[in-house]
Amino acid sequence: GMNFLDISLIQLNTLNSRFNADVPLILMNSFSTDNATIRTLHKYSNCPTKIHTFTQSQYPRISGDTLLPTCTEETINDNTCWYPPGHGNFYEALYESGLMKKFINEG
Repeated sequence: GMNFLDISLIQLNTLNSRFNADVPLILMNSFSTDNATIRTLHKYSNCPTKIHTFTQSQYPRISGDTLLPTCTEETINDNTCWYPPGHGNFYEALYESGLMKKFINEG
């Protein structure tokens, strides 16, 4: 069967072909999903639709008891100390990635 990316790219390929457009697929990932997404996208390397990815921010988890970050010097690189903010900082993350400027420059 088809997955989300298959269906999305079929739709974008059809749109781009039918209207002589160049609408890309843009995927926002978390620090937890970015590597898996990049590996999965190799399957679509011959796809005519451009695919761009960027990573949303990550924020330290806060203890409900102490109201302090849960990370310590020993665990600072452990993903369980961090959380992705969801779509709450979409525009900031898109801007920080450089993609917003790229798309504006492309018109």
